[in-house]
Amino acid sequence: MSGLSTGQVARAVGCTKRTLTGYLLGTLPSAEHQTGIDGLIAVIEPLGNTPDGRRRTLLASSNGPSLLRRLIAEHPTGEVLQFTLPVRDRLGV
Repeated sequence: MSGLSTGQVARAVGCTKRTLTGYLLGTLPSAEHQTGIDGLIAVIEPLGNTPDGRRRTLLASSNGPSLLRRLIAEHPTGEVLQFTLPVRDRLGV
């Protein structure tokens, strides 16, 4: 429908790719994710008749951040942890 990958849709909705895959297979979304899904559908439907055209519109960034980037920004993820120690040292191996 959107022309986006599962990962892109998941980020725009505010969930993981695995969670979105579960929804696609029939698991009921949480209220928060359902709101994100509904919002994404509302944005995507008027963008054109083909997935390719919708994808181009969602990814266009000639006038600043793309529409997809702005949708993703509405669902911030947790902080990214950065480690300066190698994994082996962190695990005490």
